[in-house]
Amino acid sequence: MRLQIWQIEDIENVLLATQTVMQAIAAVSTKDGRPEAYYLGFKAGFEAALKQIMTSFNTSATHPVWSREDIENVLWAAQAVMQAIAVVTEEQAGLLNQSQGFEHGRDVALWCSAVPFDLNLPSLKQNPLSTRVAAGSYISWFYEDIRNILLALQWVMRNIALASEGMTRPLDYNEGFETALGCVAQSFGIKLFLPANTPAPERTAPSFWLRRDIEYKLLVVYQTMLATRTAPDGNARSLAYRQGFESALYCVAGAFGVRLG
Repeated sequence: MRLQIWQIEDIENVLLATQTVMQAIAAVSTKDGRPEAYYLGFKAGFEAALKQIMTSFNTSATHPVWSREDIENVLWAAQAVMQAIAVVTEEQAGLLNQSQGFEHGRDVALWCSAVPFDLNLPSLKQNPLSTRVAAGSYISWFYEDIRNILLALQWVMRNIALASEGMTRPLDYNEGFETALGCVAQSFGIKLFLPANTPAPERTAPSFWLRRDIEYKLLVVYQTMLATRTAPDGNARSLAYRQGFESALYCVAGAFGVRLG
């Protein structure tokens, strides 16, 4: 079963969660002065936490509809498990940077998983979304849609981390990624990247979108990207920028179960 109607707040939350993963990875990049051990620990902590969350959901795959309380309970349980794993990791490795990175990645994964469902986990030390947690409209979600959102977050982490390892122009990649999110947000009448404590603008767009409309809008942005990708500039910046742009579109599409090309 799949939701055929998405409230505008939920679309906004998916975009924000996607943006947060990208910004968090950029913030801990070795190119920004972080030690390699911290960066590796961050990736390991993020992926381990997200895997734990997905495992908890998958064990209840026969539970077709989830309330906000159900999702919150899963995240609390995953946090408890991951905190215990972090202690073991620190004892075994004895590496402060790696341990700190692991804990940071764990907390970011938990927050990114909480945001699309309008949940707040105040016990976490790291809160990359402290400036804004949107108020969602749903009080329940279908299992398949939860799974799609978590898979999209996993896709962001793995692909951005992989792309950044051999990339000579990571800033261009990040710019392309955020530009794509901005294009998608604009097509739905959503304003992202608001400064802290800034009230959201009054929306003139519809309060909900049908799934077929979401698919159409993402395909339009995707086709526009394909057209510009063939432009005869051929410079390194354009390549990294287009890679980031395309990656963002695939991440967002994954959250809504949409296939792009």
